[in-house]
Amino acid sequence: MNDTKALLRLLTPYTVPGLRMERWGPTTDGGYVLPADIMKQCSVLLTGGVGDNLWFEADVAAKVPNMRMALFDHTIAAAPTHIPAAATWHSLGLSGTARAGFATLRRACDLAGLTTTDTLVLKLDIESAEWEVLAASVDEILKRTSILIIEYHDLSLRDRWKEFRLVLEKVNAYLLPIHVHGNNYSSITNISRYSAPVPDVIEVTYINRNLIQSVGGQLPTVWDHDAPTLLDKPNKEGAEDYRFNYWSDLPKRRRQRLWQQLKRLFSRK
Repeated sequence: MNDTKALLRLLTPYTVPGLRMERWGPTTDGGYVLPADIMKQCSVLLTGGVGDNLWFEADVAAKVPNMRMALFDHTIAAAPTHIPAAATWHSLGLSGTARAGFATLRRACDLAGLTTTDTLVLKLDIESAEWEVLAASVDEILKRTSILIIEYHDLSLRDRWKEFRLVLEKVNAYLLPIHVHGNNYSSITNISRYSAPVPDVIEVTYINRNLIQSVGGQLPTVWDHDAPTLLDKPNKEGAEDYRFNYWSDLPKRRRQRLWQQLKRLFSRK
């Protein structure tokens, strides 16, 4: 399979029957659609990339008061004034390697005080550094992540598609994409021979594959609708949200293979 088809396959969103989705955070940039009931059962939120916007974390603190938070961002001098009381601020960036001013994902988990009994929500908006951070991360972190909320950047850079594919394969081994949304601050491009438009920057929410059966026990299915959904809001206020549906352009045979892969996963549980 070529890298183009692989990217489309690995970013294909699924509907999980019984999974209740909500939008948390602001109605503009910084808000995300996520599985609400599972989110409320998690104990630690690790956020990479904050800037001046902590309204998502503030909403989490209001809805899940017992959730501990560890926030990482090296690009600002101090945490925003609306930082939740349950959050710990680290003036560090996230990186694939340990170096001055940066922490690896494993080190960030240690700083967050993550224990073997904690359930982790990982949220990353780190301006293209997500690729090296995830590439270098140990599988154990992804394996124990209940929810991953991530913004992937630079999907239009064809010379990096092989690198992106390897990272997405690593992520998808443990996590299933359940929501996608295009960031309309970015561009949108056709990346395949099917002329499927894909945003250069795309927000993806994942759920740990081991949690799927606990929701309703039914097999997930590929989205049968376009993005955005009714829960989504444009990142850039006043600009039209990106509408796209690259998963509908996947050949029928490929869609059937994806379904069979999920079926085999369920049969092993």
